[in-house]
Amino acid sequence: MIVNKNKDKSEPFFSLFFEQINQNYAMGILNADLTIAAISFLVFLVHRLRVKAINKSQFIKYLVSLFMVGFSLALPLYLYDNYKKD
Repeated sequence: MIVNKNKDKSEPFFSLFFEQINQNYAMGILNADLTIAAISFLVFLVHRLRVKAINKSQFIKYLVSLFMVGFSLALPLYLYDNYKKD
């Protein structure tokens, strides 16, 4: 549980969140791994948009899901939308 122990309430709450999420080495590695995966997926989406493999509405859908929920929704949504049954 994240508790703001500072008496000074001017410090943003999210700074404490990011401080505690990287508190140990394992969480730092996991955080870096997910960040790299999300950035590379974003680059892939921009590439697919530029080569006209996806349209702008699909790109916006994946972008919103990536930033509002995360990589765990954006990638399965992309894979579901682009699944081709034989």
